[in-house]
Amino acid sequence: MILINLFLLKKDSLFSEMAHKLLTKRTSLQEHINKYTPQWAENITGIPKEQIIELARLYANTKKACIRFSESPEKADLQAFAMSIAMLIAITGHLDRPGGNVYFYPAVPLRLDTFDKRLSKETLSKTLGHDVFWINVMGGPTEAGADFISVINALITGKPYRPKVGLFFCTNPLSTARNPEKIAEAIEKLELCVVVDVVATPTTRYADIVLPAATRYEGPGDIGIWENHLGFSSQVIKPLWETKPDFQIILDLAVALGMGKDFWYGDCDKMLEEFLDSTLKPIQKRISLKELKKNALKGVYLPVTDWMKKRERYKEHFSMLPNQKVQLYNEFLKKHGYDPLPTYHGEPEDPTTTPELLKEYPLMFTDEHAMYLNHHSWMRNVAWLRELKKHNYVKIHPSTAKKYGIKDGDWVEIESPHGSMKAVAWIFPGIRPDTLIGQHGWWQGCISLNLPETSVFNKGTNVNVLYNWDKRDPITQNITKNTLVRIKKTTPPESVSPIMIKEV
Repeated sequence: MILINLFLLKKDSLFSEMAHKLLTKRTSLQEHINKYTPQWAENITGIPKEQIIELARLYANTKKACIRFSESPEKADLQAFAMSIAMLIAITGHLDRPGGNVYFYPAVPLRLDTFDKRLSKETLSKTLGHDVFWINVMGGPTEAGADFISVINALITGKPYRPKVGLFFCTNPLSTARNPEKIAEAIEKLELCVVVDVVATPTTRYADIVLPAATRYEGPGDIGIWENHLGFSSQVIKPLWETKPDFQIILDLAVALGMGKDFWYGDCDKMLEEFLDSTLKPIQKRISLKELKKNALKGVYLPVTDWMKKRERYKEHFSMLPNQKVQLYNEFLKKHGYDPLPTYHGEPEDPTTTPELLKEYPLMFTDEHAMYLNHHSWMRNVAWLRELKKHNYVKIHPSTAKKYGIKDGDWVEIESPHGSMKAVAWIFPGIRPDTLIGQHGWWQGCISLNLPETSVFNKGTNVNVLYNWDKRDPITQNITKNTLVRIKKTTPPESVSPIMIKEV
């Protein structure tokens, strides 16, 4: 949004012919963002306005420029952020052009149509969150499934109805989702909770039944594709003990419930064969599962299509848009009651939106999602990895640490208006003095290093207790991972007793 303002207002910026046409079609965007000046942005970000202007001109004038984005930035106003990025790419002419933001397509899309053909309209209408905007946009329940927030609310309130059974396959919402107390409250409402995982997680504590899952290296393999390279993940070893791959557990359960016909009568290879046939059907090519397994190490290369090599595919991409053009003023969103333009709202708690909180909570807080030493919220029990980073951390600027009497390696307590957690201070000069950065997913102990498991709730090591659950992005339902906090030295968190699972 900041950069768009500069592109629209600076007359000496070099726009592509495409950008000029877009801008002359409608001036409402320019009028809308006049208030978002470089000085305005500097006041919020701390980045000098001169650097913002320099970056804006560099991006606009560079013939080949790409904006890298991956996981959602998890902001309460994700809609405005996402719209701004898309508009910025379009008005500078960097959309689907070499060196710009290019749409990449595989030679064939991987898909297997099952439930959308088998489930009745009545059943689909009961999908929790089926009326949520983003679910409908993504193709309805058959494409996107249920809405997480809607499921949690339905479990707690019983409206429109309360689900009775929950099956959790290799997922740990007690550690990965915001507001773990609310997640726990919801899970406790289930009449039957089944957890399928490779390790005993905090979510396992709420399970009636725990099924041990095989790792992907023990599974029968899975089909994947990158561009025209079709591959298959080989089974390295057979499943240990009584573990089973997720696929097989689902197939066996479906057969036991009398749904064998729709689940290949429990035969995983038959499922994969149908998956492969369905994938290759559009290009009328036949590759057997046996052949793909045989060539698992090198894969199979499919013909490269003209569509994959082509660029500037605007006619096809924009065929369903009004006037077949990029929408700088989004009529579709307006029709459904949403802001048609990117409007900055800020976070539920930040220096701009809630300045009254700064006296009590003077620091900003966010978290890093992943690290090369672990995967999401597990693998911290692997001793040779855990030795490199023994405790959950919070990055803090040297001047801020000095102000609060905190030294590198000290245990600290971080408290927001919503909860508190503990972490080890990491004195880190590459961070703003008014900002702290923690890390997502800590709870796991490591027996080899005598490190105990910690709580995912208040006073534990889980950053998700700090964030605002109620104020979410209106379109995506995205929950922020930004808030205001205070910090002080403290003692280490209390340990949690190991999870005891009774064998049956």
